[in-house]
Amino acid sequence: MTVKKPAPTIPVPNPLDNFASYTYGLSLWWLDLEDADDLAQCTDVDTALAQTLPNSYVLAEDSGLYPNQRIPGSGGLNYYLQDLEIMTMIGSNTLTAQTNDLGGKFKILEPYGVTFLNVLASYAATKPNNDYVSQTYLLQIDFFGYDDAGNQIPVNQTEIYRKRFPIHITSIKMHVGSGGAEYNCQFTPAGHVPYKEMHCKLPKAITVTASTFGELLNNVANEYNQYYLDEVKRESRALADTLKFDIDPDIASSSVVDPKTAPLSAGNQSAIDVDLTKQSFTFTYGEDINTVIQKAFAQCKFFADDQLGAGIYSYTSYQPSNDGVIVNTYKTVSQILHKGIDGSGGIHLGYDSYDKMRCFPAYESTFKIHQYATWGGTHSQDPSALADTRPYTCKLYNYTYTGENTQVLGIKADFNLAFYTAVLAYSTISSAAQVTADSSVQNLGEDAGAGYGWSSNFIATTVAPQLQNTPLLGKVRVQPKLQNMSLINGLGGRQAAITALDVLKSKQQFNADMLVIDIDIVGDPTLIKQDDWLYAPSPTQSAIYNSWDSMSQYDFAVAYGHMRMDSGQLNAGLQINTPLDIDVDYGQTGLMYPELQRNGTVTSLFSGQYKITKVVNKFSKGVFNQTVTLSRILGSELLNQTAPSANSASSISQTNQRESTSTNGSPTSPTASLPVTNLVNTATNSTGPLLGTNLNGQATLIPGTLQLTTNAGLSVNNTNGVGVQARQ
Repeated sequence: MTVKKPAPTIPVPNPLDNFASYTYGLSLWWLDLEDADDLAQCTDVDTALAQTLPNSYVLAEDSGLYPNQRIPGSGGLNYYLQDLEIMTMIGSNTLTAQTNDLGGKFKILEPYGVTFLNVLASYAATKPNNDYVSQTYLLQIDFFGYDDAGNQIPVNQTEIYRKRFPIHITSIKMHVGSGGAEYNCQFTPAGHVPYKEMHCKLPKAITVTASTFGELLNNVANEYNQYYLDEVKRESRALADTLKFDIDPDIASSSVVDPKTAPLSAGNQSAIDVDLTKQSFTFTYGEDINTVIQKAFAQCKFFADDQLGAGIYSYTSYQPSNDGVIVNTYKTVSQILHKGIDGSGGIHLGYDSYDKMRCFPAYESTFKIHQYATWGGTHSQDPSALADTRPYTCKLYNYTYTGENTQVLGIKADFNLAFYTAVLAYSTISSAAQVTADSSVQNLGEDAGAGYGWSSNFIATTVAPQLQNTPLLGKVRVQPKLQNMSLINGLGGRQAAITALDVLKSKQQFNADMLVIDIDIVGDPTLIKQDDWLYAPSPTQSAIYNSWDSMSQYDFAVAYGHMRMDSGQLNAGLQINTPLDIDVDYGQTGLMYPELQRNGTVTSLFSGQYKITKVVNKFSKGVFNQTVTLSRILGSELLNQTAPSANSASSISQTNQRESTSTNGSPTSPTASLPVTNLVNTATNSTGPLLGTNLNGQATLIPGTLQLTTNAGLSVNNTNGVGVQARQ
């Protein structure tokens, strides 16, 4: 069983900085079902980006790029696409759990008439399904760059940044005035049909018996599919929808049963003897399939035992290490194929999959379950919450008084002083004693209330007291809570699963974090999501996409024009410097700067490491901007004190980043530097400040009496006032 670890990376630059100027073109396409299904079945990022649309037509655009590909029947009429906004919420979140929340809106202007819907309905009438409502459309964004002389960069060097979005239009609000018609449209990803009400709910209560995660979900799918086949036989529908799972092999093969602790009542009762290598799992009518996946994953040995098994820490024995610093949960992306099954088992594809009894297409929905790397331990009080994310920094933003800002337009911070971390306590208490194979009786937990974990300020004051005077932006408070019994229905009472499910819920609470920052930046195509929009990578077939443990985010973005957003948490660095005040009382010299500070400024405590949780892309009136939501990674202040990193925002300029990518997207800079992954155990300094830099895996210590001891046992003493370098 393999728990994958992401490859270190250097920050990904904004490729549009390579151009003296640039512009974009927007287009909306009628995506033919054959083209849509061909695109959905692309096995990896390279084939998806190269896909042509031979049977599709342009409905509206803003730049006149496709005069010969207009939809038949439009009579040469022009419909103008404007004000496109695409929202991408990535990572775990409370709304969609371990899936993405994606959507957007755009505007279509028709200057002289009210014919746009007529064209859609008329063209749909030429198709076998005669349905423009459930039709799949495609939004396309093309970028065009120009050099200093105003010459256009060859298209073959900029088409890598083209973005495509297969969509379903969910709402059209029309306003007609003297200037013609205006259509305000909202949309969701076409591939997210499995998350809609009519597809995502279990149609009946389901009880299955399984020993592994893959077996459990496949048995659920069999029950789901059989129900809708029976619906066809009852003539409630003409074609049956089907459900499939495509699962990372290490997760799929993971056991969901612990024979020693499982209650005997949960064993496979159909065996001659009670078989505790298999267990019965019950899911209720109307339960969301994403909830089913989450409950099943909480049972997984891959997660509940192999990664969270040492979830209750003792500060007397804790030693920071690479193990447990990165905790892999899972990410679900979905794919649809126009496919239906008739009562005799016949398969209907493409336009033939339209169910005329329901006036709706039949779909084969596939949930693709990947490993997803996260930092911060099991919760923000876990000692491994001090994991160093800097070697995995995908984006750097240098703002005020850094002299290096080329990206940030403005910042808005939401600092929640009422923030606390709710940690599951009394987790070993069960509602009643249950007979188990291991101990005959499952006793009530004697260590109830233990294991709250460590806050960053506790580490600073108790484990490493030399850091106790480090200014912390926020001291995290811990509030114990009782387990939520509504989360554990059908889990069979397995204690590890209850704890694991609570950890998953905790990781979905980013919107309640202590510090959330929205930064407005100039548009960056590498932050426009394509995985789970244009293509749904497969955990078993997408060799390029799945190479995230060896191919860095930088290398992937250079090759394919966007970053992977469904392989792991996206980390960003933010640097904000500031002067102290304005001198109006003494010499009236203007800005006052503190002495002996870098560049004559103070580094704001808001500087540090964040995770990217949301990106809103805005295209309006020829301007492309983005709003990026960052959630603070707590403990950054302590990491900066112990081992400043080469990937910190203060040590890598955006100028250097721009030079790291040539115009055609080929890499011209060194690959990612070797990270210093071990936290510092002890650091003492009696005569000078604890400062330094970290370049290519080297810790540089400034003059002073200083001793640094790392996990690898490396100890360096410096007492003679001469800088010392030690390779870790």
